[in-house]
Amino acid sequence: DHDQLLNYTIWGLCVEPTEHNRANPDAVAIVEREMSDIYGKEWRDSGNLSYYQTLMHRTDNHELFSAINFCGVFIILFDDYLDNIFDIDEIRQWQHKYRTGQSDGQTPMDRMLVKAIARLNHWLSIEQMRRHANYVCDFIETYITLMQFKLSPNEHGDIMSYEEFLALRQADSLYNLLFLFTELSSGFDPHQHGMGDSELLEAFTVACGKHCTLTNELYSFRKEVRAGAGDYNYMYLIMCREGCTAQVAANRIVMELHDIWALGVNYGAQLKALANPALDQYVSEALHTVKGHLYWASICRRYK
Repeated sequence: DHDQLLNYTIWGLCVEPTEHNRANPDAVAIVEREMSDIYGKEWRDSGNLSYYQTLMHRTDNHELFSAINFCGVFIILFDDYLDNIFDIDEIRQWQHKYRTGQSDGQTPMDRMLVKAIARLNHWLSIEQMRRHANYVCDFIETYITLMQFKLSPNEHGDIMSYEEFLALRQADSLYNLLFLFTELSSGFDPHQHGMGDSELLEAFTVACGKHCTLTNELYSFRKEVRAGAGDYNYMYLIMCREGCTAQVAANRIVMELHDIWALGVNYGAQLKALANPALDQYVSEALHTVKGHLYWASICRRYK
């Protein structure tokens, strides 16, 4: 019953407004022009996809921000595109295209992919390029995993365990790419600062990423229910496993958001105690990213 699934209010979550990036006031106009060129017709940012970047990333480097914005908008459109592919071999082809950064396809999505990878990799170190490719290819893999799960459900029928779902959803949410953008925006490359293997830094970024993942689950649920895809959402999973209402499920996610925010702030304080100015900048930018992501999710037209 759609009415029951949509019958909830988000209570107890303090959404702090974040400012748009003042150094890049033309972000929407630029990406609309670029996408219009690719599609060969007028394209408008009707879902506030550029706001996803302008509310989170504070770099004043105009060219860098334009690359981040283009890639960020592409990834959201690519996610929607993959939602409508049900052939594993075709998904594998897109995985190969992203891994190589090349495509001989002539569709708008092919052209967009090649341009997004080239523009972003211009700003990435070799190690960041490797992570960039791995993050997105792992994200594409989740579409295959989900199809196989639906074809061969586990002992719980077609309902995943919490552990299975969150592991899949965090890869699917691409939070790690979001915080790679944060590295670029803040000018911090963990590998170059000798922190590529830091467990504390990894724990901090994972906590920030989980906050973004849970935020998506909470705010995107209505959109997904209306699209007939609400069964792949943490809200729905909680309702099924606990036999509870949408309101109880929403309340639980809000509590988890409070807990993971506190954990991220704690890890961030430990990182700042290392007295590394470049790391301090990343921590500050990452926490701003989390706040900006929450604010975007609460106001964007995409989730209305």
